Amino acid sequence: MKRSTAFYFAEKATQNFLKQNNLSHVIRAHEVIDEGFKFNHRGMVLTVFSCSKYCGGPNKAAAIMIEEYDRKGFIKIISLET
Repeated sequence: MKRSTAFYFAEKATQNFLKQNNLSHVIRAHEVIDEGFKFNHRGMVLTVFSCSKYCGGPNKAAAIMIEEYDRKGFIKIISLET
């Protein structure tokens, strides 16, 4: 389904994409998430957003850092007053 410049995709589309590309997860951005990050599709999709108070909004995350250590990723959130 198309909405202006965005597209919605279902969990089945995520599963197919990951399988076809031999991937385990999709990490995406450019969607305002109040807490800075959100998992969807049973943890297969991670959306990150790191601009606090974007356009005057209520989102609380100022920065998100994803690192890989021993092939395990983790998320670190740093909240700043802006």
